[in-house]
Amino acid sequence: MKNIYFFFLLLLALFSCQSNKSEPKTINLEVSNYDENFALLLQYTSDLSLNSKLDSIKIPSEEKISLEKELLANANSILKFKDDDQFTLTFSKYINQPISIKLDLQKPDSIIVEGKQAKFIEYQLDQTKYWYKIYYDFDEKYSGLMKLDSKDFFLIQDSITQLRLQFLDDYFKDADLENQKDFVELERNKLIYVNLYD
Repeated sequence: MKNIYFFFLLLLALFSCQSNKSEPKTINLEVSNYDENFALLLQYTSDLSLNSKLDSIKIPSEEKISLEKELLANANSILKFKDDDQFTLTFSKYINQPISIKLDLQKPDSIIVEGKQAKFIEYQLDQTKYWYKIYYDFDEKYSGLMKLDSKDFFLIQDSITQLRLQFLDDYFKDADLENQKDFVELERNKLIYVNLYD
């Protein structure tokens, strides 16, 4: 009787462990209006520098593809469409829940990202737009940032970085996502690193 009771408890424990497993990290992507057949999948070889081409991914227009296998590596990845077009999708290593993306490359601002951690991808898209806006504003205000002497340039670059850091903090202020703290810390470190590098 004891053995049956023990076996029943063991079986119950196994079932409860399996039901608590999170869904695999999968990026389901549907791209429309894309003239090319492939996009480049790049990966950070460290947390801060992007320098490794992983693969080219076949992107059939109007069809859904899954990037599960390519994104299982514990690293940040970027999917880059066309060399001449700078539109990219960034996938954080902290995404561990399924994400679905619908992207029309003729109207990339109408992108739809769904999933529990969709905000990580949305942040990457929104912060890029924000960076271009503030850089353009500063460039216009000072009649060309690159023409400034190095002391003024560095001071303005610091101001831009502070604005970007504030944007990051504000973006996630009211969010409560799995791995959010790690994601925000890595993004903060990247912004500081880029500023020091510049």
